[in-house]
Amino acid sequence: MKNSIQSEIQSWFNHIYEKKSLNYLRPPEAYSVFLDLMKPVKGCAMLDVACGPGLLLKEASKRELTAYGVDISDKALAMSHDIAPEANVFIGNAESLPFRAESFDYITCIGSLERIIDLRAALKEQLRVAAPNALFCFMTRNSHTFTWQVFMRLLRLRNRRARQNAASLGKWKSVFHDQGFKILRIIPDQWPLIKRNRLWEKIGFTGKKNGLLKGVLPLRFSNEFIFLLKRASKDEAENRKGAGELYDYLSKYMYLMNLISPAVGTSPPVHKRLRLQGTGRLKAIDSGVIVNTDRWISRQLDIPDKEINVLDTGCGFGSTLFEISKTIKGRFEGLSTSPFQIEKASNFAKGLGAVDKFKFCCQSYDEPLEKKYDLIISVESLIHSKDLQSTIKNIASALRPGGVFMVLEDMATHNADMETGEAEAFKLAWSLYSIYTVDDFTSAISSAELEIVEKRDLTYMTPHRSLATLNLLLRVFSTLTPSPRFRPLRHLHRAFYGGFILESFYAKKMFHYIFLKARKNIAS
Repeated sequence: MKNSIQSEIQSWFNHIYEKKSLNYLRPPEAYSVFLDLMKPVKGCAMLDVACGPGLLLKEASKRELTAYGVDISDKALAMSHDIAPEANVFIGNAESLPFRAESFDYITCIGSLERIIDLRAALKEQLRVAAPNALFCFMTRNSHTFTWQVFMRLLRLRNRRARQNAASLGKWKSVFHDQGFKILRIIPDQWPLIKRNRLWEKIGFTGKKNGLLKGVLPLRFSNEFIFLLKRASKDEAENRKGAGELYDYLSKYMYLMNLISPAVGTSPPVHKRLRLQGTGRLKAIDSGVIVNTDRWISRQLDIPDKEINVLDTGCGFGSTLFEISKTIKGRFEGLSTSPFQIEKASNFAKGLGAVDKFKFCCQSYDEPLEKKYDLIISVESLIHSKDLQSTIKNIASALRPGGVFMVLEDMATHNADMETGEAEAFKLAWSLYSIYTVDDFTSAISSAELEIVEKRDLTYMTPHRSLATLNLLLRVFSTLTPSPRFRPLRHLHRAFYGGFILESFYAKKMFHYIFLKARKNIAS
C-alpha cells in the first residue's frame, strides 16, 4: 500500500515538472534565505531532502558546500543535472535515505515534510545521517490560515493525490520535540515578506533590505514556518522523555482519583495545597483551613481594566488558568510536556464552551515563544529547567513591556545542603537536571532584566509529615521498586518517591516555598 502511494506521488510530481518545469516553484533567488538562516561553513556537507530540481543545491554549491540531494521524482533529478551540476543527487524517499550515518553537517527539507507518508520515520532517518552537531532547516505549511481553512478544507481543493497536508505551529513543535530535535529559532516564510518589501519600494516606502524579516501578523498565522533546529543532546532527550512520561502517568493517576473523588473546580489541581494559619486576607477567601495554590495565585493579581494575554508554563490540567479567568479578562494559554494533560485541559475548556478563550499546547518552556504576554505564570515547573538563566531569559523575552512574571516554586536554601545521596535520588526520581536555590532564581530573573517587585516565603503554609514518618516511607519506597516491565506503576513509584524526598527536605528546612513577582521595564 505504501509503495503504491509513493508511486502515485512520484507520478504526479513527474507530470507537474514535465508540464510546468520551474514555474511550479518559487524563483531561484528565494532559496538563499535558508542558507542565510543556517550560516553554513564552507567545505561542509549539506543534504537537501526532497530537493526537486536542485534550486537550493545550486545556492549551496555557490557557497562552497558539498551539496547532496534526494528526491522521489526522476524528472526533477534530471532537471537538477543542468541547474546544479556540481551537486550529487539520488532518487529515493525520505523514509529510507541512501547515506551512511553521521554524513552531513546541514540538512534541509523545504516544503515537503507535510507530504511525507511516514513523517516520524523520515525525521528519524534525517537524525541518523546527521553529524552530531548538525543544523536542520525545515519549512512547513500552516493549517491555521484562511487559504487552508477555506480553500483546502471547506471547498476541498486540497491536492490529495500529491498528499498536500498542513499542521498548526503547535503541532509542528510537538512533532519535532517528540522526535528528538531542539528548536533554535522559528521565523515566518521569507519569500512573501520579500515580495511585500519590493512592492513597498515601488510605491515609495523603504523596506528592510538585509537580514531576516518579521511579518506583520503573529507567527502562528504565517502561511509557512521556517524552523532552525539541532539534535537534542542525550541528556536533554532522556530528561525530556523522562519528565514527560513521568507527568503523563502521574496525571492519569490524578485524573482517575479525581473521577472517584472529584475536586472542587473545573479541573483537578496538580500543585500543592496551602494550609492557612491565623486570620486575615486568605482566611476570608476559603472557609476551610486548606486553600488551593491556584486560588492563592489568583488573589495576587493586579486586576487590569482591559483584556490581557496570559501564559502558564507548566499548566497541568489548566486549573490555574481556569481559576485566574474568574478574576481577569483575556486569552489564556498553557504549556505542558504531558500530552495527556494538554488533552484533558483542552477538553475542560470545551466543556466550558471557551475554546476560543483557552489554548493548551504540548511544548517545553525552553522553546521559542512566538507571542507576547502581559502575564506569565510558572508554578512548580521551573524546577525541571536544564539551564535556569536561559529558561527565564526565554520566558522574559515573551513578556510585553510592563508585563508581569510570577513564580511559585520549591527552592533549595543552599547548594551545599544538596550535596547528598538524597538529592541525587530526588533528581533521578523527578528527571531533574539541577536543584536550584533561592539565589539562583533571583539572579536568573535579574539577569533577564526583570525587576523583582515582591518576594514572599510561603514555607510556613506548606504542610508536611513528620521526619520519622517520611524516613519510614522513604525506606519502604527505596526497597519496593517495581519492575521495569510495569511501566505505569514504575513511573508512579518515581513520582511519589521524589515527592516524599522533597517533603523530607522541607522537614529538614532545606527547601523553601517561594513566591516571586517580577516586572519587565516599560522602556524595554
